[in-house]
Amino acid sequence: MGFLDKLFDSVIAAVENTAGESTTEKAEEKPAEQPTQPEVTTPQTEKIRFGSKNPVPTRTEINGAEVNLFVVYYGTVEVNIKDPAIVQNYGGIEKVRASIEKETCILTDNNMQFRFGGSDYRMVSRLSESSQSIANMIIEQSRDIWPREYGVELICIVYGNFALTEESKETYDKMRKAAVAQAIPQQPAQPQTPAATSAWQCPYCGTQNTGNFCTNCGAKQGQ
Repeated sequence: MGFLDKLFDSVIAAVENTAGESTTEKAEEKPAEQPTQPEVTTPQTEKIRFGSKNPVPTRTEINGAEVNLFVVYYGTVEVNIKDPAIVQNYGGIEKVRASIEKETCILTDNNMQFRFGGSDYRMVSRLSESSQSIANMIIEQSRDIWPREYGVELICIVYGNFALTEESKETYDKMRKAAVAQAIPQQPAQPQTPAATSAWQCPYCGTQNTGNFCTNCGAKQGQ
């Protein structure tokens, strides 16, 4: 190999070396990958248990007499978190849950007294049947307030129990039976007919008698 050939090979090797180093530097200078953004999730659903703190009085009229009957209840309210920022500003989900539980009880008490405060005592016997109408009232009343105040939307309310206390149930049953008894017309008592007395003939004078003594001679019957 001549001198020129060796010089040419040296130049080629130097060029290849420089290209390799440049590629390595570019690989090392490659910026780190940007972190991926978290996926947007659907609003979270929360189920909150609630129940009457104290028996709720409902004024009822039975057979013309007004009486207070006491009602207890419990259930579950389901809400959808519509605005997490409002929930956070309010103090977090636990504070929202506590406020929703308290407000559900207040609204239930108010609507229950409105629903069963009339004079028809039969309304009290249909507490469970009317629970859905109370739930609908609360859904309507909270529609605009809860999303703005707590960042949640009320989906549904399910009452697990809605009944009179044991003492009120006993009072209600007694008064209802009395009202039914008064509504039934009483039959007048029939006068008693005296038992018929058999006639007998006096063995002494032959007189026919119906009493214990002969009307003619005074002899006693059977002597």
